[in-house]
Amino acid sequence: MSGGSEFSLPSGAKLLVSVAPWADIKALHDAVISELRGSGVASLDVGQVLSALDGKNPAGCNHLVDRAMAMASSKAVSAAIMKCAERAAYMSDGQIGSSRKVVAALFDDQYLGDGAKLDYYAICFRVALVNLRPFIAALSFALKAPVGSGESTPGSSASSETPSL
Repeated sequence: MSGGSEFSLPSGAKLLVSVAPWADIKALHDAVISELRGSGVASLDVGQVLSALDGKNPAGCNHLVDRAMAMASSKAVSAAIMKCAERAAYMSDGQIGSSRKVVAALFDDQYLGDGAKLDYYAICFRVALVNLRPFIAALSFALKAPVGSGESTPGSSASSETPSL
């Protein structure tokens, strides 16, 4: 497995995450969006979210923690993350030669003890981040362009004219 993003985990293990196939990424994207809509995060003002993340709004931070826990307990999100995680390698001693595929059985591996369980949230977060990064970048770009600013987004034209074929 090469060409992935490598991360250190709380147990001292390493995680190598490769991008999943499009269908799996899209399923993860849709599950996350569905959970966000259902949890009320979509109704938060972007400024509230940013101030909560900066520590300036503790109540908002509590709301985000609640939403993160809802996301973590979502069966649809968990299933989609685990499907994307099939392209990841877990290296308990940090060596690629000792890598194990990230599947549900990893967390019951007696050789690893509680190491993989300790790393569960970090694995899920990293797998989701690597696979959702293009969506996050596109959303960030869209949020930076004021509505009606005339700025174009990737794949679109700033002109209101109909493109010629």
